[in-house]
Amino acid sequence: DWLGFDDGSREQPSMLLDPSVREQLSTSTYLTARQPGNDETRNVFHESSKLLSNSFVPTTGRSPLNMGVNFALGHRFPVFNKDFGFTLSVNYGNNYQHYDDGVVATYINTNTDFLFPYQKLTESKSVQNPSLGGLFNMAYKLSDQHILKGNIIFNNDAEIISRTQSGEFLGQVSNSLAQFNTNSLEFIQRQISNFQLSGKHVFPSLNHIEVEWNGAATNSFQHEPDLRYFAYTKVTDDISGESQTEYYMNNAEYAFPYHFFRKLEDKGYEGKLDITIPLTNSKTKVNTNSIKVGGLYSSTDRSFEEYKYQLNNSGIPSSLNFTTFNGDFNAFLDPSNFGIIDTLYKPDGSVQRYVTGYHYVNQINARNFYTGSSNISAAYAMLTYNLTSSLKAIGGLRLENTDMEVISQDPLVPKGQINQTDYLYSLNLIYNLSEKTSIRIAGSQTLARPNLRELAPFVQFDTKNGFFNVGNPALQRTLIQNYDVRYEVYPQAGELIAISGYYKIFQNPIIRAFNPKATIPELSFINVDEATVLGAEIELRKELNFITPMLKNFYFNTNFALIYSKYNIPQEEIENSKNIDPEYNETQRPFQGQAPFILNGILSYINPESGLEMALSYNVSGKKLHNISLFATPDVYEQPFSLLNLKISKRFAQFYQLSFTARNLLNARNLKVHDFHGKEYVAESNSVGRTFGFSFTFQLK
Repeated sequence: DWLGFDDGSREQPSMLLDPSVREQLSTSTYLTARQPGNDETRNVFHESSKLLSNSFVPTTGRSPLNMGVNFALGHRFPVFNKDFGFTLSVNYGNNYQHYDDGVVATYINTNTDFLFPYQKLTESKSVQNPSLGGLFNMAYKLSDQHILKGNIIFNNDAEIISRTQSGEFLGQVSNSLAQFNTNSLEFIQRQISNFQLSGKHVFPSLNHIEVEWNGAATNSFQHEPDLRYFAYTKVTDDISGESQTEYYMNNAEYAFPYHFFRKLEDKGYEGKLDITIPLTNSKTKVNTNSIKVGGLYSSTDRSFEEYKYQLNNSGIPSSLNFTTFNGDFNAFLDPSNFGIIDTLYKPDGSVQRYVTGYHYVNQINARNFYTGSSNISAAYAMLTYNLTSSLKAIGGLRLENTDMEVISQDPLVPKGQINQTDYLYSLNLIYNLSEKTSIRIAGSQTLARPNLRELAPFVQFDTKNGFFNVGNPALQRTLIQNYDVRYEVYPQAGELIAISGYYKIFQNPIIRAFNPKATIPELSFINVDEATVLGAEIELRKELNFITPMLKNFYFNTNFALIYSKYNIPQEEIENSKNIDPEYNETQRPFQGQAPFILNGILSYINPESGLEMALSYNVSGKKLHNISLFATPDVYEQPFSLLNLKISKRFAQFYQLSFTARNLLNARNLKVHDFHGKEYVAESNSVGRTFGFSFTFQLK
């Protein structure tokens, strides 16, 4: 685990990979297994009940310090009398996060003066995040006109998560006095390997035509071996002055404990070719203009599978009822309670019946097994032309074909498919008002495709709030018209003052929405007709010695953006909301995750002579839409989060550097709320905490 690789203990047992075995794991298998003479079924029943881990409840421990190690090496030397250079870097980190003051809640508008708490839970969560990565770059200079390059990138990281929750779940638990509790254990491993080879060739005899090519292969996966989820309720009553607590599990209201095994794997290939043809200026005989043509092909194949095994209590003796263990989870989950736990005999010594304990049933959903492919091909041309000594135009056309397909293993589920050719354009005008001032105007049409996960019919259970996330095979791609203007001033080297404005129109943008027909809240992806984004930004990068010479080596960087985004809420959602609450009057929403303003600022001190560097950075973004809510309920908005960080580094002698970092000095808190009738209802909340770190660097040159 410390490297981000599972040691195999979480892997799905090979026995359960046999379809003939899984077919026997039904809710009624115990009826056959307990009867004499059914040895084969009984063996499958017994062995499968004991194969999976009985560890469902997180344990408490003390985490070590966060740590990281980085190593880099580079060199250049001749190979066959030609320059060959390489760089190699390896990095490793292991970080821990924890909070025990989290809140996870869902509220619903039931047309009263307050929101109904569908669920309201306090949360404790711990995450271990080990990561291991490597990068190898190489370049071989055949001549001044011909260079070959290659690189290999590898990255593996994992999230090892434990989570406990406790509180109300009035939306699904019938006893309003019951306390709902969950425990979950997750291991999520992500890995990517990328191999790339490229070349750049210039042909002086052909008017310095430049050819660049690139080929790449990528393998990536996300594995979630043995995600475990265990929910229960408990009710505490005061009887005759004594407090008594009873524990329950009710499969009719929430799922019995289960194991998930998920595996997503992608294989991708890409090839690209660019040819740049210089255009000689007839007056100056200088190649100041050019035409660039090229093509691209990208292919990705995906496979996804999900296995689910849920605990079943059918046929167990009353002594094994969850309530009888009185909250002793170790006793409840003891291996002796699983499979065949006893044998009853007749007076003549023959077997009368086998006693069955807890066991697992196969709950594989065929729609959660899918394959997908994405093939993108494009051809394009771009012209760079200096219309005058001060005005440059860069324009291009691109023909792009999208061929995406997602096929579920369930034949009743429609396949997701996009097969479309788009014509995209771009035009940029750059006008130099002076040597230090320019203005840029741009217009373009671009596109955004749904990813294969959004297009797949996969139904994913979210252990955080007990909801489902569902893909949509009917999604379409999004076309975007972009219009930009930018004014830039360069007072002196390394300094910048810029003002920008932009306007974007989205056709068929993809948003998230609740399914009104689902019994348990279900979030999916849909297209809406249109959306717009309007923004303005100012950037400043300036040395502060203009105030006083004493501020030499002090620099101030900042950018501030104002963004307005909106799309029309689908009419069906508006009508359903009005049926619940006649006063509902929302017709538009901002883009999910788009803040109305973003402010970044860095005050830095850099003194090359002393080797001392300091930077104080601040970041904040405005209230932004976090999640769409159920009908008629105010949406969840993430409140502004102010992040103040400090970094100080000092170089000693020639080879040593010591650094100190401090993150989140303001100890800001993540807070997401509904706002209803002037009152805030907390949907999610957790502390982040301050983080302090030291690093030491040793460098040989």
